[in-house]
Parts: sequence; C-alpha cells; structure tokens
Amino acid sequence: MGRPSVAAERTAQILDAVGRCVARFGLEGLTLEHVAREAGLSRSHVRHYAGNKAELVARFRARLVERYSAPDLARAAALGLTPTEYVVHVMFDQAPDLDADASVDAVVAAARFDDALRAEVHAVYAGLEAFVAAALAADRPGWPAERVAATAAQVVALEYGHWTMAALGLASARTPAARDLARRLLDLPPTTATQENPT
Repeated sequence: MGRPSVAAERTAQILDAVGRCVARFGLEGLTLEHVAREAGLSRSHVRHYAGNKAELVARFRARLVERYSAPDLARAAALGLTPTEYVVHVMFDQAPDLDADASVDAVVAAARFDDALRAEVHAVYAGLEAFVAAALAADRPGWPAERVAATAAQVVALEYGHWTMAALGLASARTPAARDLARRLLDLPPTTATQENPT
C-alpha cells in the first residue's frame, strides 16, 4: 500500500504562504523564493505542488474569490437568525485575519492596473452587496429598491473599511461600534451587553 498523497495539504500550505507573502510584498513583489521560505519548503516543492509564479497567483486569486464570495443566506435559519441578523454575524462577528485582510488590500491595489483582476474583485464586491440586498429584501419587503441598494452598499463599505483598519490595531476596539452602525443601517435593534453571538 502506497503512502497517502500530501498534495492537498502541501498546496494549502503553499497558498497560505502566498497569502502572507502577498500581504507583505504585494502581488508584483511575490517570488517563488519568498513563498518557499514562508512555507518552509524548497522552491522545487513549491513548483511541484503549485506551479510557477503565474500559476501560484491564479490559484491564490481563485482561493480569494471563493473565500470572499457571498455567503449562503439559507444558513441564517440554521443559526436561528433573521437574514439581516445573519449579515451582521457574517460581516462583523468574526475574528480578523490580519494576513488575509492585508492580502485582500494588496489584491485590491493591484486591481487598479489589471483589468481581469479588477473584474474579479468587482464581482466579489457586487456579490456581497447582492447578499446584503437579498437579506434586506427578505426582512424589509416594504423598502424601496433604491434604499435596499444604498444600504447594501453602505454595509459592505463599512465592513471592508472596518477590517482594513485591523492591520493598524484599530478594529478590535472599534468592532462593537461598527457592528452597531451596521445594525442601525439594517434597521435592527441595538445589541445589549448580555447578547451572545452564534457560532
């Protein structure tokens, strides 16, 4: 019996390292040597499991798109939340991931000069706005379409701006205020100190 394949594990290890390197050096500054050092692997192992730089970047971009794509609104019911409560849970109740957030910022910056990347980032952002809009449509059926669209844009912008500040050490102290503002935008009652967040 042969040894089990470690390809999936190694690929994940490498893509995690790519994210940390992108956060530190940007997409343009990414090298196989940086990734290999960060992953604790040889350059040849990186190439074997994940390919050349272009393939690494393509895999990393696909992983980001998947990670930041709009959540499934049906999950709200499983958590016992209304759709708009679920929006707040997804966008403001999670612990920040500084490397992931910094790598997203680097990708957004690179998208200014790359039409295909800009389209990918735009699609993710538009998908998040659509997720919020669908939650509002479910919970606030009387709201006009213009209000739904404006509120969805405001909530997504608040979330992105809030977590961008995490790298500066500002997010943890300001998360309750950001969450409360999102709740006001979504026309939800304020939280109380005794409320617990679903997992």
